[in-house]
Amino acid sequence: MAEMQPETRRGPKMPEPVKVSDLIRHVFAPIPRMPRGVQQVYDKLGIYRPELYSSFVEGSEPPLCFTDRYGDEVIVPTSKKGVPYFHEGYIEALWDFKNGNLLLEEAPRDKGATLFRRDVSNDCERLDTWHAIASIGDEYGIKKPEQLQVWDALFVREAKRLITEDGRPLRVHHGIRFRDRAYYRTVDEYGDSTLHVIDHKLDPLLADPFELVVDRAWDDRLANEAEHYLRDISQDEDSYHNLAYMPAAPFLQEYKHLTFVLAGEGSNGKGTLFSAFIKGDSTSRLSTAIDVGKLVGSSRVSSTLAEQEPANLIGRMWAFDQDAEGLTAQQTAQLKKLSTGDALTARKLGQNMVRFEPRAVLCVATNLDFVTEMSVAMRRRFAFVRMKDGRKPDELRPMRRFINQYGADGFLMCSCRHWEQSQGTDHIRDVQIGMPEQMTEAELWVANQVVERGFCRNTANPYRPNRFETHNIRVKLGLKIARRAGDCVLVVEDEKRFAPYRAQVERMIDADRSQPPRPLPGCDLNPSERGFDCYYVPAGPDKVAKDWKKAADDPQLGTSEPPKDSKAWAAVPRDGFMVLDFDMSKTGGKAGWNEFTGDIGDYASLAFPRTFLVRTPSGGVHAYYSIPEGLHVKNAVHQGGIPIDVRGPGMGYVIAPGSKTAKGLYQVADDSMVAPVSDEMIEWMGEHGYLKDEDDRRHHAPAPQSAPADRRSGYAHGAHNRFRPLDGHDTPRMGRPDMSPIPEGQRNSTLNAWAFGRHQAYPDNCARIDEETYERGRASGLADSEIASILSSVHRSL
Repeated sequence: MAEMQPETRRGPKMPEPVKVSDLIRHVFAPIPRMPRGVQQVYDKLGIYRPELYSSFVEGSEPPLCFTDRYGDEVIVPTSKKGVPYFHEGYIEALWDFKNGNLLLEEAPRDKGATLFRRDVSNDCERLDTWHAIASIGDEYGIKKPEQLQVWDALFVREAKRLITEDGRPLRVHHGIRFRDRAYYRTVDEYGDSTLHVIDHKLDPLLADPFELVVDRAWDDRLANEAEHYLRDISQDEDSYHNLAYMPAAPFLQEYKHLTFVLAGEGSNGKGTLFSAFIKGDSTSRLSTAIDVGKLVGSSRVSSTLAEQEPANLIGRMWAFDQDAEGLTAQQTAQLKKLSTGDALTARKLGQNMVRFEPRAVLCVATNLDFVTEMSVAMRRRFAFVRMKDGRKPDELRPMRRFINQYGADGFLMCSCRHWEQSQGTDHIRDVQIGMPEQMTEAELWVANQVVERGFCRNTANPYRPNRFETHNIRVKLGLKIARRAGDCVLVVEDEKRFAPYRAQVERMIDADRSQPPRPLPGCDLNPSERGFDCYYVPAGPDKVAKDWKKAADDPQLGTSEPPKDSKAWAAVPRDGFMVLDFDMSKTGGKAGWNEFTGDIGDYASLAFPRTFLVRTPSGGVHAYYSIPEGLHVKNAVHQGGIPIDVRGPGMGYVIAPGSKTAKGLYQVADDSMVAPVSDEMIEWMGEHGYLKDEDDRRHHAPAPQSAPADRRSGYAHGAHNRFRPLDGHDTPRMGRPDMSPIPEGQRNSTLNAWAFGRHQAYPDNCARIDEETYERGRASGLADSEIASILSSVHRSL
């Protein structure tokens, strides 16, 4: 007897492919838990025609019907009991499938699971565009308790069977199709992405369904004009480069990750650009307006609004926020998740909660802070665009006319071409969109400390930001935590991000400081003609005056006038005179002039009196002064690293005006008579090591009881002099200072000198002096942030 073989289980037989033209006779392949009656319902679905129906069944009641998206009444097949086999939504889905309005996405190895439904116009017209659906139940309005997931599996299985007339799988391409050209991107089974361009009119793929179809032939002229407008509203080339990716990004980016941020103060065309997509014929159905603050969770947003807002993203490819609020680092981190397509839940009023994966590219316009972390992942996900602000309405009129005529079609062409030309490159460029003018007082204090000192101890921040605010400050300014003398401090990590804030702080610091005067055309005066007693000795084109000391001491050489046979000559100060040589920094820091005016005050003030000035070819300044008897000035070079030299009597020289060296011409910038050096200048030179010894400085200090008030700084000459003798270790008693408001134009420099002098005179009363500095600064109209900047400069100099 033959041994019986065990029965082997056969795998499911793969159903035969089906041409879309044969869908009316389609036979469903069975799957587990498939609802009963699917084939019967599918076969009997048809448009209700009263005249035909009544001719077959005399006197019968009209059949049960529903109205489809095209306005036709469709018969709903019923059981013997006269009730539908299943929910009307599933019957409508079967009707869509029967008419070729439900297709599957194109995916590697044909393993896609996302269904697409054909779009319909507001006039019930069949369109060539398609949108992805989250689920059959949600798309066809079926309440959650009545939804069956098996329907999704059924339609995905049947959609995989569909083929074109020439035998290719019929799938929806993720791309843009024009009449004679198409752009789309595919991802293979290994995850490699490829951008495809179809530009042959006879290519059969041009007849395939695409997510976006533009009913217009490709036009290079249109693409060029769109490029012109995008460049016109962009501040720079990098901004244009990023902006040109935006229109086609939902379809041509390698994977969903980009969010576009358009930053500017206003009147820059970003709203006009957005309107091209929201109102354009080709793109309006795929575009929506959103509120990013509601998406990422703002404190002003209720939980109800937060649930409703994500629903606006369903079925959309572009989402525009035309006036976004400022976002913190925590909020932009949440926005990054939306950029990459993390699943969202949404609930419209009166409807069930829906969970879906957003496909829309977020396009955010803002004139406020948009703070992102400095990680590589964040840089890769945000495409920043700096807009060109302050445009007049007439300047944007041509762009508005272009949009009224073509919608977003020209921008889509320009963007497709930009993606094609940029293949294989690092797509997004680094564009800084920081708004330094909008720094809070806490941020300004930190930025000022970093600019002035190179680091900031944020624990000393007088505005006391909390932990979250401190984190945002650090990220916004591009700083990192470092160690200095055992303390945690903030230093610059990303100089490019910090650059606009550095520039803003430097502008504020220099706002009330005078700049060196420019050369006076045609002025050929010598220092001796303006009261400066000196020796003139020849110098070479290299600015070197050989044997100058010997020449100055030789009475036979005639050094009272510039040598007539030399192109360059040096001036050696005689007794009672000196020259301050303000150099440019060789390390990228502040120039000597700015260092000096920052500590002393503006040029032409009582503390820094007008005198005979000469501009050097390198941008420096020579200031000629007389000095009192008994003051012993050093011949000093860059004391303490400050780019300032002092040339004392008979101890050095400077190249005199009218000289021409290999570097250029020395020119008179102020032809005033030579002025005596001020008490403030003497004190500054003593403080920074430009005087020979302390006895000389004490000898020169005026008696405090007879010193007149300083109209510039508000304290008495010499009263603040740290070198005057004190009785033992006692410090002077501090009385009520001058608290009168300071006139505009002198406020920063005057308050700086006033506070510095009082700190020097009364070192044990620092807290009170700081309080009174704030009091006088506010009375003078200065903001707290400006006063904090002044005090940090004062403390640094002490």
